[in-house]
Amino acid sequence: MRIGVALLGFQISRATLQILDVADVVALATNVAIVLAVGWFAAPMLGITRELSLVAAASVAICGASAAAAVACVVMRNDSANRDVACTIGAISILSSAAMILYPPLVQMAGLGPAAGGIFLGGTIHEVAHAVAAGYSVNPETGEMATVAKLLRVALLAPVCIAVSFIASGRGASQKPSLPLPPAFLVGFVLAALLNASGFVPRELSQVTAPLSRFCLVMSMAAIGLTLPWRSIRAFGLKPIMLLLILSAILIGLSLIYVKYHSFW
Repeated sequence: MRIGVALLGFQISRATLQILDVADVVALATNVAIVLAVGWFAAPMLGITRELSLVAAASVAICGASAAAAVACVVMRNDSANRDVACTIGAISILSSAAMILYPPLVQMAGLGPAAGGIFLGGTIHEVAHAVAAGYSVNPETGEMATVAKLLRVALLAPVCIAVSFIASGRGASQKPSLPLPPAFLVGFVLAALLNASGFVPRELSQVTAPLSRFCLVMSMAAIGLTLPWRSIRAFGLKPIMLLLILSAILIGLSLIYVKYHSFW
């Protein structure tokens, strides 16, 4: 799982920031922060743990299953972690598949142009592949913008994981707070992103790492799923799924407000 997350860094390129303007970057980052904050504060109201709420919120705010796996590696330590992560990933994958089908018609109904539509699709759909497919199903220009907007959200995985590690260490019972060391997979993600953005990684290699990353994540989730008894899946309950739906709706609203009132040239 950790290898798969680290390899995600090779999807970040210099073009990710060159196509988007400053307002787009700020808006996408702000939406991520708002969704994470809502997930954190909504946990007690829904009766779920803060750790699970952060995993769910990260999966909605950043990049679906990959973000859920990355944040889970940082915050979840108890026996139910495998069940919660596997069920969250299953639920967010279904939601992302539905979004890939439902969001493009919403773009057309809202009368969004290629830039605005791409920002909306890339800023709301959970999985990278689904966001790209949804964008290109509208037109090539929308697909290009959706891809870049989505990859910017992926780039936020590293700072979010660092922030979450601070939160997790602060909630511990340690009497001497110390600076948490970043997990090795997170260091690998950052190094891969820096190498790819700097142009040191051949394009052929970066293209190979995308399916390899997906393969590692799918295999790790399949291994977890095979070890889970049915009663564990039932114990996951509907409340985390409700949280995923609420956070997805909030992200849609925030993104629509931005693309409707921001001027795209």
